[in-house]
Amino acid sequence: MDERALDPIDDLERQHAASLYLTRCWEFTHALYDYARCVSTGEFRGSVNEYLLSSEHAGYKVTPKRHAGGESKLTMDQFGDERVLPVSVSLDPRGVVEMTAHFKIDQQNTIAPRMYYFNDSANSGRIYIGYIGKHKSNTKTSSA
Repeated sequence: MDERALDPIDDLERQHAASLYLTRCWEFTHALYDYARCVSTGEFRGSVNEYLLSSEHAGYKVTPKRHAGGESKLTMDQFGDERVLPVSVSLDPRGVVEMTAHFKIDQQNTIAPRMYYFNDSANSGRIYIGYIGKHKSNTKTSSA
C-alpha cells in the first residue's frame, strides 16, 4: 500500500487529538477562572482541588481526577528546574515562579500532555498558566 494513502488518516488523528487537547485546556481554564472568581469574591476558600470536589459552590468544574495539586519531593529534587516557568514581573520580579499544580490533558498517549499553572487568586485574583505541552520529566518516566 502506498504510504501517502495513510496521510489523510494520520491528519485526522492529529486533528482529533488537537481538538481534544484544545477542548480540555479550555475546560480547565474555565474551571480555574470560576475558581479564581469565587476566591477573589470570598465565596470560596480552599484549594483548586477542594473547589473541584465541592458541590456547594457554583461555577464550572472538571473532574478532579485530571488535576494534580503538586509534584512529589523526589520529582522536584530531580526535575524541579523544568517547572520554573515565566510569569509577569508584576507577580515576581525575577519573571519566573515554580509551577507544580497541573491538569492532565491526556494520559492515553506517549506525550501525556499537561497544563501547569500558578494559583495567585488569593492575592491578585489571578491564575497564571505557564505551560501547555508534553509531559515534563519525572521519576517514573525519566532516567535520572
